[in-house]
Amino acid sequence: MMKKLILTLFCVAACLTTVFGQGLETFNFFDYSGTAYIDGGFVGDNGITWSYYHVTGAVAGANNHQINGNGMILRRSEIPSRIVSDPIPNGIGNFSVDMRKAYTSAGDRQVALFVNGNWVADSQIFGSASGADPTIHTFAVSGVNISGNVVIEIRNIQGGTVNRQLTIDNITWTAYSGGNTVEMPVFAPVAGFYTSPVNVSITCATPAATIHYTTDGTTPSTASPIYSTPITISSTTTLKAIGVLGGYNPSAVRTGTYTFPVNVDSITALRGMTADGSTVYRLTSHAILTFKQTFRNQKFFQDTGAGILIDDLNGVITTNYNLMDGVTGLTGKLGVFGNMLQFTPVLDPGTPTSTNNTVTPVAVTLSDLIASFDSYESLLIRVNNVTFALPVTTFANGTVYPVSDGTATFGFRTTFYDVDYISTDIPLEPKDVVCIPNSRTDGNYITARSLADFHQTGGTVNPPSFNPPGGTYSNAIAVTISTTTAGAQIYYTTNGSNPTTSSTFYTQPVQIAQTTVLKAVAYLTGQPLSPVSMATYILPISVASISELRQQAPGTQVYRLTSPAVLTFKQTFRNQKFVQDDTAGILIDDLVGIITTNYNVGDGISNLTGTIAEYGGMIQLTPIIDPGVPTSTGNIPLIVDIALEELNENFNDYESRLVRLTGVYFVTAQSTFANGQVYPLSSDTANANFRTTFYDVDYIGTSIPQTPIILVGIPNSRTDGEYITARNWMDFTLPEIVPPWYFDAMLIQNDAHLNWGYFIPDRDPERIVPWGLTGYRVYRNGAMIADLEGDYHTSYIDPNLPIGNYTYHVRSVFFGSWLSDPTPDIQIIVTNNDDQVQPPLTTSLNGNYPNPFNPLTTIAYTITTPGTVRIDIFNTRGQLIRTLTADHQTAGSYTTIWDGTDSTGQGVSSGIYVYRMTAAGFQPSRKMLLMK
Repeated sequence: MMKKLILTLFCVAACLTTVFGQGLETFNFFDYSGTAYIDGGFVGDNGITWSYYHVTGAVAGANNHQINGNGMILRRSEIPSRIVSDPIPNGIGNFSVDMRKAYTSAGDRQVALFVNGNWVADSQIFGSASGADPTIHTFAVSGVNISGNVVIEIRNIQGGTVNRQLTIDNITWTAYSGGNTVEMPVFAPVAGFYTSPVNVSITCATPAATIHYTTDGTTPSTASPIYSTPITISSTTTLKAIGVLGGYNPSAVRTGTYTFPVNVDSITALRGMTADGSTVYRLTSHAILTFKQTFRNQKFFQDTGAGILIDDLNGVITTNYNLMDGVTGLTGKLGVFGNMLQFTPVLDPGTPTSTNNTVTPVAVTLSDLIASFDSYESLLIRVNNVTFALPVTTFANGTVYPVSDGTATFGFRTTFYDVDYISTDIPLEPKDVVCIPNSRTDGNYITARSLADFHQTGGTVNPPSFNPPGGTYSNAIAVTISTTTAGAQIYYTTNGSNPTTSSTFYTQPVQIAQTTVLKAVAYLTGQPLSPVSMATYILPISVASISELRQQAPGTQVYRLTSPAVLTFKQTFRNQKFVQDDTAGILIDDLVGIITTNYNVGDGISNLTGTIAEYGGMIQLTPIIDPGVPTSTGNIPLIVDIALEELNENFNDYESRLVRLTGVYFVTAQSTFANGQVYPLSSDTANANFRTTFYDVDYIGTSIPQTPIILVGIPNSRTDGEYITARNWMDFTLPEIVPPWYFDAMLIQNDAHLNWGYFIPDRDPERIVPWGLTGYRVYRNGAMIADLEGDYHTSYIDPNLPIGNYTYHVRSVFFGSWLSDPTPDIQIIVTNNDDQVQPPLTTSLNGNYPNPFNPLTTIAYTITTPGTVRIDIFNTRGQLIRTLTADHQTAGSYTTIWDGTDSTGQGVSSGIYVYRMTAAGFQPSRKMLLMK
């Protein structure tokens, strides 16, 4: 608190000379000590009044998620939670605010900056993984450049009705910087959600400024298209624009995402989409309202194949629908709450497209319901011959009552409020119950809508039953249909329509060879048709490779990968796993946790089964069954070597599979990796973006490599672009920038003949040249005299040396500019034309290359005095593993190779080893790492 007070006093003093030249809000005067979410206002630093909506403090009790003393927690985007200033004079130039995650729930955290009610920019996303995360993130926007009085607003834009708490503190801004920066372009209409194409105009308040824009999520430059006419946008698009003008600084980038719904033609298809809480879907077909309640404005809709819950806490749907009204164009986002799939609307569909529809409940046994609960969830069903367990006598709200129908026991729960059977007697005799299957975190249940849903048993034709019941099957099956009503005939359909006596007459088992919705009724002369029985049989289409799997269209069709796939990466976020074979890779997105087997990287998995989805441009497999124990372990995944240009040109071919990029480097001023950030990559001939997409990886918080590297990673995509992401720190191979392993010199007739390099006789030179070597620099008496291209062995002649003393050394050059340490100095003394070779002045153990290594490494050393030289290998416990040499050697530079074996020829295990040189009383040692 004292630091914040001192900083505030300093800023107040500064403002005495330049009023609002720079602003700072430390929240010192927002001293709310409660934990409830409130609306209100306070007078902050510099006398500026701030209003806040649905926020709380960041220091009290469970709210203690502070950054630096008092701060403010914004709850979620539903209200939205926000803070808004009164008008501030002298405009705004640049802006920043500190942020951190509050509380521990999983989910993206993000804010947006608005100025004068206009959106300016979205912050980076952070804090998405489950668990606490005290990392402080700074959201900075340069070149906002709006003059006059300005109103600054910071708004939480994540979560909807789900908490995504984050703390903000230390808001800073500079005054409008004058006319030397182009003002930020403006979009009309503004970015947002649209259901039909829009024509977007872009304007700039700076006269004569040229506007450049992009529609692929990349940052625009002067090489991007020039805006001239309105841009037609008909699908979800991120539009970015800058303004440029000679003599001015370019404007800040204006970014806007125009979101359009993904059209689906049935509730069955809708239920198969990714429930990410952000993608907007539009049901183009007709859905019928079967139940509604005032609690959270909930409504249940269904079509002929499936049902879904509409959870409308914000009251987006204002049209008053009646039961059995038909509605077209339901639009919203899918989410999962309490294990129940629900649809959160984003707009009101308007007047019903039909009324007084008839819905026939699907006849289901409790055993069928247990086997295929997801197929029936939110769908109106009928369970016959239901018996309630006693001795409870009356129904009460929110209570579970065990029931049985002779096939299984299940839970009947009074989930719906204000229904007319609450406080009435529980039936003593069996009933046929019409109900809606629903779920909570504590289990799956059935719930009746009213007293009218309890029917007398008997006097009707019993509905058919199926054997085997609906479910997922690997091979074609024959389904037997039967009814317990003697003499009843059975009629069925396999196209999802409700059967009548005009449908196919059942005479023999129905052959099911592909995914099928089977419906049947029983008919007895003089009796009405039985309730409809329904079962869904899922038979996956077999595909032989991941490449073939990736070519399938997203939807509800189930596919089974018949070949094994190798796990290359996994994370707890959404239970995601990346797998690949020799043809391609794919992301498994398992939000519900279907796969419960604990796989390790390198495990082979057979019979992966699920549906194909696409989110953010990325193809993913949503599993429907657990493949079980791995069919192999310890596999080494194939890593494809490609150039950055190849990745850019054929990104989809490499998405989700391991690739290796050689000689790339980071183009960033940032010093350490942080979650959810983008870091530009370059290879000098191409550019791409590295993103820290994966959570809980070990390189977060570590230093970003400053030299070119070999990068192994997984290409992945989002709505805002295409990226590559490393799995762990071992995916970064930094060059070993080492000096030449040997360096010698000879004086011949006043010419210094220099020789150096990494050459090893009788070895493949390409295997011993350090990666990234591009040349050498030669130094005489500390000054560079030659800049040479070079290879594993290079020579240079320094001619016509006058009489005198000369000291030489060489540095290796990597990637054109990175210098190694110098070699040991060699001194040459020129006295007359008969001078001979001058020996090296130092004995040294020069190092090993490569390091880490597998299976071979080369150890280089230099001696100045003839004698016995010994090179020994030890383990970390000091035990001698092997002696590589123990010979008499003359002065010079030498190398020896270790192949990772001990003195008996047996391979040693991975780990750290010490190599030691003993020569003429000199005994240096170094470490090396063997990795298998």
